[in-house]
Amino acid sequence: MTKLAIDPALGARLTGSLEITDTDGRTLGYFLTVPELDRLRRAAEAHRRQAYKRGHQILPDSDLITDAASAADLCSLEEMERYREQP
Repeated sequence: MTKLAIDPALGARLTGSLEITDTDGRTLGYFLTVPELDRLRRAAEAHRRQAYKRGHQILPDSDLITDAASAADLCSLEEMERYREQP
């Protein structure tokens, strides 16, 4: 991530999120305050946990292990070694 130092006067004005544009109005990026970024990170983590929980309800670990152990389409150890040897 690029770090940009700003003067204290501008820093005092950055109290909320904002859109950063060039002089032609094209969006260059967005500024989020630390609390806003933390809130978004917590929301993303909660979503990941919820998605994992939902996936686990649909297909428990025991089913995944059983499926993987019986899968005929998995590479044999010999095939895996052959692929590792290729440049």
